[in-house]
Amino acid sequence: MGINLYPFMKNVLLFACVFLVSVANAQTPFTTHDSINANNINARIMVHGDMWWDPATGDNKCEFPKGSGKHVGFAGALWLSGYDQSNKLHVAAQTYRQAGNDYWPGPLDDGGNLDYATSAQWAKIWKVTRAEINEYNSITYHTTGNTPSSILTWPAMGNAYARGKDSSVLVIEREMAPFVDLNGDG
Repeated sequence: MGINLYPFMKNVLLFACVFLVSVANAQTPFTTHDSINANNINARIMVHGDMWWDPATGDNKCEFPKGSGKHVGFAGALWLSGYDQSNKLHVAAQTYRQAGNDYWPGPLDDGGNLDYATSAQWAKIWKVTRAEINEYNSITYHTTGNTPSSILTWPAMGNAYARGKDSSVLVIEREMAPFVDLNGDG
């Protein structure tokens, strides 16, 4: 018997976090987090790819039903693996801060590196709701004043209004987070 995800998916919030692998594991991790608050769930997500817990206290942060004080699960994370051109396996997996972090926010440079200052700018979780997208789609003529901030500051290629952590200006010269180009101007 399959699980019907439609009731969950129709209300899901869109999140954009750019998770990229870096060798800068000796650096202090960021504390950036937000919550998924949909379908009676309040679940923490963090910018280093882990979720459902508070690494500072060890407390569970995946509450269901929301407001009940009851928690499901404890911790989860992105775990990715794949083979390179030489058929060598690479794995990026969260060890829940026991041995550094495989995921750091921000774009890699052409050499495959990410410095801590750039990562600090990208230590943000971009979040947009269906209501904001519907509001945006209902507007005939878009301006910076009538565009929801979550959409205006989205980290898209060429977006002069893209903002990172603490409203830092992000200069994005290549495609990063996916977006839909409604008017075909890039």
